Amino acid sequence: MNASRKALYPSIAIAVVFALVPLFTKRNDLINLLVLIFLYVTLAQSWNIIAGYTGQVSLGHAAFFGLGAIATRFLWVWGTPFLLAFLAGGVVAVIFALIIGHPALRLRGIYFAIGTLALAQILKITVGNVLPVVADLPAPYVAAYSLVPRYYLCLGLAVIIVAVVCLLSRAKVGLGMMAVRED
Repeated sequence: MNASRKALYPSIAIAVVFALVPLFTKRNDLINLLVLIFLYVTLAQSWNIIAGYTGQVSLGHAAFFGLGAIATRFLWVWGTPFLLAFLAGGVVAVIFALIIGHPALRLRGIYFAIGTLALAQILKITVGNVLPVVADLPAPYVAAYSLVPRYYLCLGLAVIIVAVVCLLSRAKVGLGMMAVRED
């Protein structure tokens, strides 16, 4: 049995245990904490790809994550079904990344890190000034809100992203990214 299969079984067991958590607890604080952990796992994997595999130190890649989150939130509050809003938020983040990525990738070394940090700060200040009360939700949404579907969505997203990054590390593209890091 090779090493990747040995690592697969504990990973599946951990995912199954996390999938059973909402069945054994009704504590919304615990479920919310786990949702946040799953989101941070997803965000950490994006850092793993850009800094770990390609060696590019990006201090602003969370800006894309936040932009997708705010787009999802607005579409959801405006009446778009959540899954469609979720996918559209991802598309918004990708489009923004493509627009910003072309000029940003021309920067090298510390200038790339400074440029991405500046991007994140510009986006943070702009969103904070334009939308100072973005966290307010209408009462009907709060009353009908359930964390359990979001829990399973975030768990599924984290599992898929970790699996994709694991597969990417063994693919030709992943080896190419590692070659960029080593160059």
